Amino acid sequence: MENKKIFALMSYLPFLCLIPLLKEKEDDFVHFHAKQGFILFIVEIIGIIFFFSLYLLFYEIPILKYIFFNFFFSLFLLSLLIIMIIGMYFVLKGEKGEILLIGEISKNLKI
Repeated sequence: MENKKIFALMSYLPFLCLIPLLKEKEDDFVHFHAKQGFILFIVEIIGIIFFFSLYLLFYEIPILKYIFFNFFFSLFLLSLLIIMIIGMYFVLKGEKGEILLIGEISKNLKI
């Protein structure tokens, strides 16, 4: 049981989400959390690319650069951290808790 929880916790860490996704396909609990972690990882990558593009777009306008990049990017990262903590909480409770929107997308994901 503890080995399952370790792999499920790894699911919510960036880059490490790929290990349980590919290694623990037969365990339903781990695979459920691995799919949610993978969707979260994709959202992180898309968000980082988006905010970096905004940073380059507003590079010459300092106030917009700081507003868009510093404030909104920090808010984005904080929200991702909260979502990761919620996912890890479900793992530690031993539940298959769906995270808002991410859980719905991961249900339709066929990996």
